[in-house]
Amino acid sequence: MAWAAWLGFYNGVTKKLNISKEQLVQRSSEYASVLGLSGIPALPKKTIGKMGLQVSCNDDVMMIVMTMIMMMFMTVMMLMVTLWFCCYDGYTSIAKYALI
Repeated sequence: MAWAAWLGFYNGVTKKLNISKEQLVQRSSEYASVLGLSGIPALPKKTIGKMGLQVSCNDDVMMIVMTMIMMMFMTVMMLMVTLWFCCYDGYTSIAKYALI
């Protein structure tokens, strides 16, 4: 809570202090470590937007996450197709063999 209050206060006086938003975030990270926090505390996305800050995401991390999601999707699809071909006998539906 103290960290968020610190960030909010100094966000309002960045022009008077002649510092950029990037410098403010860097200094807030240093302040978080002084407070004994393991990292920068999370703030709601709405709050970050109202402060004029931006949420950045590493493109490499996003690519890894998207690749993992796609691999999981493909694995499920391959499993479904395999079950269909292995279990379909022409007369009964695959629901008979579904694992529940």
